Amino acid sequence: MAETAGLTGEIDSGEPKNSADMALCLDSPGGNYMTGRDMAQFVHQHGIATRILAGSECFSSCAFLFMAGHSLGAEVDGPRRILTIGGALGFHAPYLDLKPTETFDGAETSELATLTLQLIADFIDFSSYSSVFDHRPMFSMSLLEDTLRMGPSEMSVVDTVQEVARWSIELDGQRENAVLSDQQLVQACMNFQAWSFDRPSERVTDFSWYLPLQKSTQVVYGDETEFGLVDTGGMEVRNCSVEVNTAPQTGFLICSRDDFTGVQLGQCDGGYGFWQPWYYALPPATPLIDLR
Repeated sequence: MAETAGLTGEIDSGEPKNSADMALCLDSPGGNYMTGRDMAQFVHQHGIATRILAGSECFSSCAFLFMAGHSLGAEVDGPRRILTIGGALGFHAPYLDLKPTETFDGAETSELATLTLQLIADFIDFSSYSSVFDHRPMFSMSLLEDTLRMGPSEMSVVDTVQEVARWSIELDGQRENAVLSDQQLVQACMNFQAWSFDRPSERVTDFSWYLPLQKSTQVVYGDETEFGLVDTGGMEVRNCSVEVNTAPQTGFLICSRDDFTGVQLGQCDGGYGFWQPWYYALPPATPLIDLR
């Protein structure tokens, strides 16, 4: 297991210390954006995971640093940021801290506007990183939009299943496993087809179109596995194969096919699929606190 290091208190100007090969535990209200940006760059380049423990908070520039958490190796290049249920994570846009009594002429106002745009451009440039192993950027577009909408006194707080799933945030502190009903397998398919492309999912309330599920056995990763077929299409072929479990499991395998767009994620009848944690089969607005 990697060593852990901690960052607490306000983020102020100063050089980031060498913390390669560590998981960085965060507890900070935020602070200076550019210092947080430099620390985030260091964390990302050196493949350091980030973590927020229960009872800790990570807001503003700390949240930006949290999202830079990274797994990096010979065949690994992807996000590694872990939020423990009971920890607090919130985002708002970078801003210039000006005194209410300060006044500026036209040239100075123009310069401040240019500086603000440069800060936002830098934020987008760094946040848009994606690897060959994961098509999604470090900051999804929906998170970027939510963040840039938030002013200095506002906060976009991560507190639902949909937010951690869309934004590729790992959870800790939840129940270890669950048995999923056929209704939950349907919800899992709807969620997977939306969240894989950073779209919001919706709670399924009418299951008459989807049930009963057609069941079949496929060999995936060398093991015989039972799947339920969830048909989400209309005139076109659009469906998911979702693993059926009869005993409590930490997660499930899923594959998706969409002939309308030509997009296929995994191929369960070809021996491989995507593993998802069990809570990805819950309604999207489920509060994280309910997963304990």
